Amino acid sequence: MGYYNGAGARQIDSLSIKTGWKFSASDKYLPGQYLFKLISEKRASTFIPLIISNSDAESELTFISSVLTWQSYNQWGGISLYKGPDGKRETRASSVSFLRPYDGDGSGQFQYMEFPVIKAAEKLGIAMNYATDLDLDSNVHLLDKTKSIVLGGHSEYWTTKMRDAVEIAVDRGVNLIVFGGNTAYNRIDIKGSEISNIKEWRNLGRPEIDLLGSQYFVLNYQRDMVIETEQWPFDILPKNSIIKGVFGYEADTPITFNGPPVETIARASILPNEKSVPAMATYYTRKSGAGILNMATNGWVCAMENRCPWGHRFDKATQSQIRKVTENILKGATRGPLGKWRTAFTQNNAPS
Repeated sequence: MGYYNGAGARQIDSLSIKTGWKFSASDKYLPGQYLFKLISEKRASTFIPLIISNSDAESELTFISSVLTWQSYNQWGGISLYKGPDGKRETRASSVSFLRPYDGDGSGQFQYMEFPVIKAAEKLGIAMNYATDLDLDSNVHLLDKTKSIVLGGHSEYWTTKMRDAVEIAVDRGVNLIVFGGNTAYNRIDIKGSEISNIKEWRNLGRPEIDLLGSQYFVLNYQRDMVIETEQWPFDILPKNSIIKGVFGYEADTPITFNGPPVETIARASILPNEKSVPAMATYYTRKSGAGILNMATNGWVCAMENRCPWGHRFDKATQSQIRKVTENILKGATRGPLGKWRTAFTQNNAPS
């Protein structure tokens, strides 16, 4: 899966397989994101996602696929961490297993929450490494040879080892680029093939705002994004640009939370007479020079190709705006510590 002159993918192989088939990657399978398409005469085709990683190679960007989040929402077999067979939260599971396929088309949240960013990065010819959050949990050296960590539209579930690894990396000068919202909201444990023991990071003394600069605050939301800066990453858009409808379905803000001083690079439009807290995309830098950019909405990535599963729709002009800004973000992230060339004009958004 990638750019491939706009096609989005190329076929690597075609196989006839039987139950119990096991895959072993040969040299023709380069590091990257793959989808196996399963075709049967009697059933609808489905996918199996595969990530091949090379943590020993130097990369400009490391893209982390959020499979812990995919699996938490996965309703295959009738139950997930969100609802049970009757569709109610009261009957939801306390743990779920990776020993099951993803529901729907089988690709988890990959095609709409991550693939548009990967496609943009490969179009630009960026040297990428690919990994999952499971890899990040198990390999403390995964981020040793990269300039920036990139997350897609929905990276909600993090283990303690993941959180520690990312914080160590940014304190070493590695940038964190978040194209989503509701990021790092829940801490979760991995035991073998199962995940369980969900607790909110903000209730464990490590609120996600301490890392991200803003954090989740609203569900079932849709607002326009009003650009607040003429500098990177919005310097390629005309002054006073608005990106229609891209804040939501879930969104973040620094307002009312005690976090680091941040620059608000974009904010949600406010309706007449509305007094609610607005969603805000934020940017700030660490002492190491690392930049932390949080786009603060899980509508950003899926809007690039008008594939948001909650029903929000985006016209061609809006999709083009988002793709241009995404490419600008990715190019900037390849330059090493963002703080060395992009100053954050911060303000304190904490409650007084």
